[in-house]
Amino acid sequence: MTPDPWAEWLFTNRHGIESIDHMHDALIPIRDRVVDGAAITPGDTLLDVGTGDGLIGLEAAHYVGPHGRVIFSDICLDCLDYCADMAAGLPPAVETVHTGLPDLAAIDDESADVVTLRSVLVYVADRAGALRNIYRVLKPGGRLSLYEPLPQAEPPGRFEGYNAAPVAALAERVKQQLAPTPAMLAFSAERLIEAARAAGFRTVNLQQAIRIDEQHAAPDVRGDPWEVFLSVAPHPLTPTIGEAIGAALTPVEAEAFTTHLRPLVRTGQRLIRQQSLYLQANR
Repeated sequence: MTPDPWAEWLFTNRHGIESIDHMHDALIPIRDRVVDGAAITPGDTLLDVGTGDGLIGLEAAHYVGPHGRVIFSDICLDCLDYCADMAAGLPPAVETVHTGLPDLAAIDDESADVVTLRSVLVYVADRAGALRNIYRVLKPGGRLSLYEPLPQAEPPGRFEGYNAAPVAALAERVKQQLAPTPAMLAFSAERLIEAARAAGFRTVNLQQAIRIDEQHAAPDVRGDPWEVFLSVAPHPLTPTIGEAIGAALTPVEAEAFTTHLRPLVRTGQRLIRQQSLYLQANR
């Protein structure tokens, strides 16, 4: 059986050969900010759309309490099975639903008090339709809280934050294998606000976060940082970095590229630039 590409990325290629539990810690601030923005109250029905590994929904379960309900929805059956296993024993009623955006076809109108998303809309082509259906499934007065990354094209001479100027031409060829899609690059704060307002949300609050982190220390990973680096896929549905190098470069070129990059990765000489959005809205 062919593995589901979303499950393969979430549980393997997103972190590579690094421990999932170890890397999960980096996502806790995002989780907490989305949950806080949802203003969850005991007894709420919460729909976690594109739940993935259940990062948001599993935490929200502690907020809705024994009289509440958490619905994990995803297009990936493996992810839903994982969430069901992880939710076993939690106090609220838990349900998994195989459905996704933009239509949320399996979710009834006005059935959720809260909808949460984390890194979902950036992969949806019809974002306006997605937000209309999120509005549809929310009860009057219902709340939406989400987090989305803002993918950016990396400037020439940089590769995954590392200085690749001496091998810039090779780096550009590898980056073509890993590049975000045009639809992902077109995602913006302004377009998200416009789509939310057009969907009918009466109040919309959006915060844009920009992180610039100049690193000069070895990565906190278990094992060889270089091997971890090669085993990571920057985005779902893309090859791993190691696979991209193999596909884009000849063996001689790959040796030159990795000879330059390997010591930078192992010593953590990196400049990280990340942009993201947090949005809260009320129906």
